[in-house]
Amino acid sequence: MVNHLLMISADLENLADIQPQGGCDDPNFTYLFKLRCGNCGEVTQKETCLSLNETTPSAKGKTEVHLSQKCKFCSRDGTINMITGRGRPFTQTDAETGTYAPLMLFDCRGYEPVDFVFADGWKAESLEGTKFTDIDLSGGDYADYDEKGECPVMISNVRAKFDVVNLKLVGNTQDGIQKYYEAIKIDPHYDRAYYNLGVVYSEIMQYDTTLNCYEKAAIERPMYVEAYCNMGVIYKNRGDLESAIAYV
Repeated sequence: MVNHLLMISADLENLADIQPQGGCDDPNFTYLFKLRCGNCGEVTQKETCLSLNETTPSAKGKTEVHLSQKCKFCSRDGTINMITGRGRPFTQTDAETGTYAPLMLFDCRGYEPVDFVFADGWKAESLEGTKFTDIDLSGGDYADYDEKGECPVMISNVRAKFDVVNLKLVGNTQDGIQKYYEAIKIDPHYDRAYYNLGVVYSEIMQYDTTLNCYEKAAIERPMYVEAYCNMGVIYKNRGDLESAIAYV
């Protein structure tokens, strides 16, 4: 069993946040992505479609799962379950700091999700409180006009990734992550909040986001020794000794 957390990011213009139409645990929201077999490594040619409100019996018929199928190449059985309560809206603060926000957690056995595809079913709220619904991101962007704020709104450069995470830690850290982002929203130069975010993301093994947070902390406090040392450790563990040496 491996837990893969779907993370999303984008550029936002005059928007406070974006999320699925019915919230992060929208039962009707459709997730489209390809599957990589954990046994033979082959990737499906077409995307698989999953949603919370559709389940199927597992291969052994003992439990209900969101996906159960055999690999067409090696005939290995695999299942995927979606775990709610781990996602949150992607916010303007996320966009400004270049970080990703968690959307949905997938409990995967025999398969690995790859290449998430953005489609329809999104909603957004402007900085002035105007709500935009039925947003289609299949084209990679979205543009409209906020009458209340008298300004254009835009979503662009949408991107996604799947991070392998520790299930126990994910559940315990989301509240903390949200609080740090709220602190940064109040004070965008709060170096300690960026650093603490980096520590939390490191605990759930989201190392790209961790590095981004440490870098933000170092920008706000140029002599932030702990941030530089932690970045060096991450690069060392990745085998990038040149970058590691640069940070220690």
